[in-house]
Amino acid sequence: SGNNPDFQLQPGVETDIKPADELAPSAELQAELKDTMLITDPETGLSFEVIHLNREAKGDPIIMTLAWSINTQHEGTNYEAEQTAIQTGRPMWVINNPNTSARGDKLSAEQREELKHGSGFEALANPLLSALKAQGINRASLEGTSMGARIAASLAANASKYGIDIDSLVLIDPPGMK
Repeated sequence: SGNNPDFQLQPGVETDIKPADELAPSAELQAELKDTMLITDPETGLSFEVIHLNREAKGDPIIMTLAWSINTQHEGTNYEAEQTAIQTGRPMWVINNPNTSARGDKLSAEQREELKHGSGFEALANPLLSALKAQGINRASLEGTSMGARIAASLAANASKYGIDIDSLVLIDPPGMK
């Protein structure tokens, strides 16, 4: 409602892009949407399948963590990632959760057990932060949907341990969070 006394909303930036506008992706962006790659945590060896969009763009990347059962081949995910990449012009990393990945690792029994507890999202956040740092990411914006919002919150809470600054965090429908 905007009535939270604990923080001040920043005024929005006006653009010529209207929410109903659909911007056509370039051939290069369409190719990047189909070209998944793996990033690996050098400490644990855990790999994450990602789509890396706007690879040549300048600026801090947007890290998008997906809902638990959705992967980077989901049509709605691709559309959201494509439109965000076009409209922001920033590099973007769309992260598959290990359990939905075709090429990345699956969760270990220990990680599955940790995820059953409130602090368990560190089981994904810490290896992912280490893998992102190994890719040269020092500052990023985070966006997560549903269980991906829980992962994004854990990424934000733990990023400083890996020397990564988080400049913004968007949580969409995080279960169990107000």
